[in-house]
Amino acid sequence: SYHATKWLRTMVAKKRIRYVSTTYAELQKKVTETAKTKSMLDAIIKDFHLIEAALCSDKSIVSCDRQARQLFQTAAVNVRAIRMILWYNPEENDQWLENGAPCEKSRLLGYQ
Repeated sequence: SYHATKWLRTMVAKKRIRYVSTTYAELQKKVTETAKTKSMLDAIIKDFHLIEAALCSDKSIVSCDRQARQLFQTAAVNVRAIRMILWYNPEENDQWLENGAPCEKSRLLGYQ
């Protein structure tokens, strides 16, 4: 859209956009190996960019996708590299963001 393009140009001009190169092929392989069905595999592949972005930035994901969260939590049992990623669902009606978004163990993918 026009507004999205304008916003992106503005952010690039202000040097607020950071382009990163990711090479998480080995990690993606480990995570996809935890899939038990074809549909689970497809969902992991579709949403793996969330894991890549979290690892390249602040190790946080904000997403309403409960299915993806569950898949990555299951994978985190066997894949240590994603255990410390914090997943926040903005549909949860709580004060987490207003309290400064503290790192709560219950929000980590590796929390059991």
